[in-house]
Amino acid sequence: RNLRDMDVFSKSDPCCVVFHQPFGSRQWQELKRTECIDNTLNPDFMTKVPITYHFEEQQHLKFCIYDFDSTIHDLSQHDFIGSYECTLAQLVSARTLEQFLINPEYGSNNGSIVITTEELSASKEELCIQFVGKKLENTHWFSSISTFLEFYKTNENGQFTLVHRTATVYKTVDPAWKEMNVQLRTFCSADYDLNLKVVCKEFVSNGNHKEIGTFFTTVRKLMMGPSQENNYWLINEHRK
Repeated sequence: RNLRDMDVFSKSDPCCVVFHQPFGSRQWQELKRTECIDNTLNPDFMTKVPITYHFEEQQHLKFCIYDFDSTIHDLSQHDFIGSYECTLAQLVSARTLEQFLINPEYGSNNGSIVITTEELSASKEELCIQFVGKKLENTHWFSSISTFLEFYKTNENGQFTLVHRTATVYKTVDPAWKEMNVQLRTFCSADYDLNLKVVCKEFVSNGNHKEIGTFFTTVRKLMMGPSQENNYWLINEHRK
């Protein structure tokens, strides 16, 4: 949240790189990279980082935020925004943790990182679904809007966590978003009745994507397939 802007003429393109120290080692090894999100200082990463928890070990983790300006894999070619170090036990205990990012070069005001942790079920079930939109509100005079969907699940604290984001469908008010194959243990914590929030957004190239509307559903309802039960109106509370 509120990341330092490393770009002059636009906003940073953040990516989070997670490192760990293997048992018996003090060397950091890269564990996972999230997706890179263009032009934003408040990214919500949908990439999950599965880690096996060993209660008897001190499992050290480091979360590094970079501004990616190219597809080059070498991290030294990208601008380092800041990092946060902790143990897996700290994350498991806190469930949701927000801490300031550290960057010795800049001191303070590098932004913060919010990390949400949950125990995954052993479920291997997957759900295949596809959404289409009909007659979406078009705010453009001479072209159609470009849109994508974001899916959030409810946490134990009542907050919502991003679990999936579709690819953008360009220039149509009747989009058919790409078919999704999602693991239920991460999509809904393997709980068919968990409340899910779906947000339809208009893609804007500068990163200031606009909310078109929201609806709520559950996996149990989605599993009913194409039916009147799975037709949803998009509601935008900000426009009421």
